[in-house]
Amino acid sequence: MKKILFAVPLCMVLSFTLSAQRSMPQAMQKLLNAEYAISTLYVDSVNEDKLIEDAIKGMLENLDPHSTYTDAKETKELEEPLQASSAAWASSST
Repeated sequence: MKKILFAVPLCMVLSFTLSAQRSMPQAMQKLLNAEYAISTLYVDSVNEDKLIEDAIKGMLENLDPHSTYTDAKETKELEEPLQASSAAWASSST
């Protein structure tokens, strides 16, 4: 009985995944397949977050010299001086 109860949700997930894959652009599916293969089949353990961020950085590097990717920490560091200067500007204008 437990096997049947497990099989029903599994079939539902698989059918949803297959229908989503059909509507997904082929290039995106290729990227997802590569990430899946690396994360599940690669001999050593892989930091998937870093792998994805490096992939994004690689894609942007091929566009133009002005397109870059910053992670959350880098973005915060970039925004801090802007927030400080806008706060100073706001207090001086009142």
